[in-house]
Amino acid sequence: MNENINNTNRYFITAHDKKGNRLFAMVEGQLTDEMINQMQEINDKTFLKAVRNLLNALDEG
Repeated sequence: MNENINNTNRYFITAHDKKGNRLFAMVEGQLTDEMINQMQEINDKTFLKAVRNLLNALDEG
């Protein structure tokens, strides 16, 4: 179940398969086929550091 975060139009989705592959994404607005087709890897070091902190917090929870 997705919950509206702080009354915004943002939500998080996760998925995984039996091979150990995992997906974690934040969506703002509606997820569209165009967005899925435009997905790309993020290489920004500041952003990746923030994501690592979030993943560490999730692993501790």
